[in-house]
Amino acid sequence: MKLAINYSPQARRLADQQRIELDLFKCPPASDPVVKAYAPALLQDALASRPVYVHFPLHAGDGSIGASRFLLVNTPPAPRGRRQHCRGKLG
Repeated sequence: MKLAINYSPQARRLADQQRIELDLFKCPPASDPVVKAYAPALLQDALASRPVYVHFPLHAGDGSIGASRFLLVNTPPAPRGRRQHCRGKLG
């Protein structure tokens, strides 16, 4: 099992200093209005430290799965010997 936490500059600093242990950060998609307005480099900042899990706004039973933009997900080839993580497409 992998451990993921929401990305923040504070969490990144603690992870980079090895004061907390985690496998990846969780981030909203770059298309999120709050990310666009206040933290457009959020995904790039998180990816500079750890793999990223992009969490899309899905709610069971409300039809949002049909409107989701899964094509924004880019899964690059994993380096040999390493597991592959789903990463939000940058750009």
